[in-house]
Amino acid sequence: MRRLRTIYWANTRTARAAGEWERIQRTKRGIPFLIYELSSAEQRRPEHEGRVGTILEVDDSWWLVHYPPNGWLCQCRVRQITRFEAESLGYVPDTPAPEVTTRPWKNKATGETVQVPRGIDPGWQTHPGLTRAGNVRRHLAQRLDNLPDTARTVAARDMVRSAPFRAVQENIFKHQRRMVTDPNRRLTAPVAMLDGDRVDLIRAKTRTVSLSVGDAAKQLERHPSVTREQYEMVQDFIQSGAMYEDAASEFEFVFQRMVDGVPWAAVIHVTKDRQELFLKSFHRIRAKQFGETDRFVLMDAARDVEN
Repeated sequence: MRRLRTIYWANTRTARAAGEWERIQRTKRGIPFLIYELSSAEQRRPEHEGRVGTILEVDDSWWLVHYPPNGWLCQCRVRQITRFEAESLGYVPDTPAPEVTTRPWKNKATGETVQVPRGIDPGWQTHPGLTRAGNVRRHLAQRLDNLPDTARTVAARDMVRSAPFRAVQENIFKHQRRMVTDPNRRLTAPVAMLDGDRVDLIRAKTRTVSLSVGDAAKQLERHPSVTREQYEMVQDFIQSGAMYEDAASEFEFVFQRMVDGVPWAAVIHVTKDRQELFLKSFHRIRAKQFGETDRFVLMDAARDVEN
């Protein structure tokens, strides 16, 4: 759990960095420079301290590698500044960016050896505004996918009970679904794990089902009575509930179960590249919506699964 929470920290931190980058791009005409500032961590990495005070234009390619965070639990930051402040801090036009030196790093999982910039943890050498938030989210899913069956289910339940999941589910970040520039819109939290048979039916490349902050905000609007504790049932739904395919979309799947005599449904969305699974909706449904309909075609009947 400590490792999974660290990965979730990375997801949250990089999502925020991506949002910051979007804001920087919108305002760079009037505030065209970035300065690398001192980390607030008690123990600072010497390579990161060596970058403090670096001032470069927003679109300098150096930031494509060194925009923080630059490693696990890195607390480095940048600040956007005007030309006047940059020059008052010693910036000289046409000053070259610091030299980027690399070191070889071998990925034990794939056997591939790649060059990684010195002072940057492997996997963190890409820009958060471009690829990093998605990469970290997939990294977390991969970690969960590779756990043994029992550990995978236990980990998913523990994550639902965790503070990070509660933060997403309760939308403490005040995410606004219709605001595409919201820096928190990439935040997600794992909610359940699919078994192998149902992964194959969906043709997904991951077992991990996540709840995004956008879908959580929609849930709070449309189904405010659904509690965080009830989200713990999602694992049972996708593990043993009846599974239906949405005839209107090859990317939507519905899992149904009766809970205390009341029909419920969990709607799962698989992305077009089949790399990610998201819980789009989880709520009570009407009796006439329960079971197979013209729209929802049965793929896999309800089954008894030992807990």
